[in-house]
Amino acid sequence: MWDLIAMVKESLGKALRRILIIAVIVGAWIGWNWFNAGKTTVDNPTDQAITFTLDGKEYTLQPNSSQNVKLSRGEHTLVYNGETTKFEKGKGETTTDDLLGGKYALLNPTKSEYVFYKQIYRSGISESAAYDIVATYDCPTTGDFAAEGEKCPFKFYNDAFIEVVADYGITSDLPERASTRRRGATYVIRSKLFRWADFKKYMTEE
Repeated sequence: MWDLIAMVKESLGKALRRILIIAVIVGAWIGWNWFNAGKTTVDNPTDQAITFTLDGKEYTLQPNSSQNVKLSRGEHTLVYNGETTKFEKGKGETTTDDLLGGKYALLNPTKSEYVFYKQIYRSGISESAAYDIVATYDCPTTGDFAAEGEKCPFKFYNDAFIEVVADYGITSDLPERASTRRRGATYVIRSKLFRWADFKKYMTEE
């Protein structure tokens, strides 16, 4: 009888420990998302310092630098170089920048060129088959990567406010390797938002 009670207590103890571990993990995940919710990267990829106004507050960014600001959901106003741009910020934009991935929001006062790129890491499929999987965007018809009528694994943006679902933001690098976590999977896709100059360098070196 006492052995049975001891076994029940031990089982309950193990179950409680598992519940506590799960609760800690879930709590940490919720806390991380709460911390990041609303964060937006403001970037200046130019070689000159810039000054702009966001919702009435003035900011200065040094050349080739970025900073995070917290923006609430809804409409915002950007004023740069005498031009006023209104944009709508949706729910859930974060700058997770390689920890969890997610919706990446970037404010682009200079309306510079950025590139969203999908990299495929393959195992057991051909290079051409892998390319077809990620090449879902119309290729540009002019410029360094022109390929009229073809499909490409990247897309250009030059909006004042950019939001994409990406694993990596402008300050993080794509990994050299990525393993497929599911049994039997032959590839895994990782995505990143690049500054134009960084993308051109990456494609040249690849």
